[in-house]
Amino acid sequence: MITATESWVQGDLLALDFETTGTDTANDRIVTGTVVSIVAGQSPNIRTWLAAPGVDIPAEAAAVHGISTEHAATHGQDPAAVLDEVLEALAPWSDEVPLLVFNAPFDLSLLHAELRRHHERGWEPAGPVVDPLCLGRAMLGPKGKRTLTALCEHYGVQQEQAHSSAGDALSTARLAWKMAKAHPDAIGYAALSALHEQQVTWYREQQHGFAEFLERKATPGNPEAEQLRQRAAQVRAEADGWPLLTEKPAVLVEIEQPQHVWLDVPFAEKDAAKAAGARWDRHEKRWYAPRPGMAELSSWEALEDVPDLLPGEDRSFGSGLFVDLVPSTCWFTNVRSCVSSKDWERLRRMITGRADQRCEVCGRGQDRDSGRWLEAHERWSYDDATRTQTLRRLICLCTDCHTATHFGYAQVRGRDDEALRHLCSVTGLSEQDANEHVQAAFELWSKRSTITWELDLSILTDVGVTLTPPPQAEDRAGIAHEELDRRN
Repeated sequence: MITATESWVQGDLLALDFETTGTDTANDRIVTGTVVSIVAGQSPNIRTWLAAPGVDIPAEAAAVHGISTEHAATHGQDPAAVLDEVLEALAPWSDEVPLLVFNAPFDLSLLHAELRRHHERGWEPAGPVVDPLCLGRAMLGPKGKRTLTALCEHYGVQQEQAHSSAGDALSTARLAWKMAKAHPDAIGYAALSALHEQQVTWYREQQHGFAEFLERKATPGNPEAEQLRQRAAQVRAEADGWPLLTEKPAVLVEIEQPQHVWLDVPFAEKDAAKAAGARWDRHEKRWYAPRPGMAELSSWEALEDVPDLLPGEDRSFGSGLFVDLVPSTCWFTNVRSCVSSKDWERLRRMITGRADQRCEVCGRGQDRDSGRWLEAHERWSYDDATRTQTLRRLICLCTDCHTATHFGYAQVRGRDDEALRHLCSVTGLSEQDANEHVQAAFELWSKRSTITWELDLSILTDVGVTLTPPPQAEDRAGIAHEELDRRN
């Protein structure tokens, strides 16, 4: 490889990153974009844009970058204007000023497609590209994680605002600088034009190596062999697509998506279902059988979906975040204890689905890393005259909002301080007002706990949910203590 007398990282640099509606470069859209301009001896100049993409932002994408459809539509710019300003910011890109892009074929191909969509013209790279993902695979080999986070950790780069376009663009620039220092011969002192061409070769080799790996997995006994072979063909067809895949290869339109036979798998049975051959669809957040007729999965055969609005349900009832204490005479005799595990899975899937996989109070999505999940919660009304506890609504809450709602249980678990902070954060209450709210909720709870309530779950019976009678009133206290002991 041709080398230079001075490392290219000592000169001017540009870094680019997009957060998007998905991973399909031909059809998905830009949501946020950032261009970072780095001039030696100066602080980085960071320009960031929010676009109104004109399409819905799927919940799984919003969970990554934090931008909802509503927020983008309200605050975002016209995509055509965003593209114009991005290209303006990229104007210094030249033979002497490289563009740093992590996973360049994705971001640059998406930019190309967006320009065709909004300006009816194509686009070509204006200078050399440096792609830390391609470099990382070349320097460290294909095995192991090669995500931006994993490579930053390996090379000692501190990430800030991960999964935001600004944070990832800065991390990409810092990572490229670190890699150039760590591999001076292969990267740091390579002439930019030579390094660009070397990445074309490395990427092609990496893609062909991955295709071979997929083909090795496509053994005769593998039920997904055909899909693996098709995926390998797709990978090979895109092997010459670094740093920009301008057209989708014809092979892509021939690929058939595997048929999913949906299952209703309760959370407690997921390991058993997985061992029996069930697969998890990350997009739909649901288990499925990879092929029809799998007898070992028949016990989880899907029932008919529950309608998004239950008969008689009032979705305006009990809005917002407040402490909602269940009377002690009703502890652990809720909807979940009165329906089968499969029916509960149907209800849970409907509740989270109609909420677009976000908490209906604080608007946040699920975050596995922080232990924040989406949970179903019941809103009840209480009729003192008839002593009836009536289910009025089912609502999707995140773990934090659910913990604040069940403040008494939070106290039992030693999480009451955390629950109070979250209550204040979401509602805007002062600490004093929040404590007064909690006290009032406990006073109401004490009054209601002197009554043995009859459950009215009639909004469930008209949608094919089979109810089992709750425990007898005299048995409920013992059940509650047993369940608390088990959970603690």
